[in-house]
Amino acid sequence: MALTERSRAALYRGLAAIIEDEEAVAEMLSQFPARDVEELATRGDLTVLRSEMDAFRSEMRAEMDAFRSEMRAEMDAFRSEMRAEFAAFREQVRVEMHTEFRRMMVWNVSTMLAIATILVAVMAATR
Repeated sequence: MALTERSRAALYRGLAAIIEDEEAVAEMLSQFPARDVEELATRGDLTVLRSEMDAFRSEMRAEMDAFRSEMRAEMDAFRSEMRAEFAAFREQVRVEMHTEFRRMMVWNVSTMLAIATILVAVMAATR
């Protein structure tokens, strides 16, 4: 238990009158804390602290589990969204490639027919 300054001064004066060695009196009074924060922790204090730490640990675990579940749900939603976007992109690329392939085929066939027509005309003219 902590001593107030008034109590500490009264004890010092009383003990100094009985004990001639002032240093011994001061040393003895130094064993009594001057403030509550200087008191030694008791087993009861440690038990309370331990139970508070256990409660805090449980609370932190619960919060971390909730956070982990929330992050998993968000990641699953993000993964699904990315898969859908990739599928749409892949389909768009497929359609564009198919359209471009058809355009090139029409151009190639048209060019070949034009060349064949010119060759037939040249051959007919040279006969």
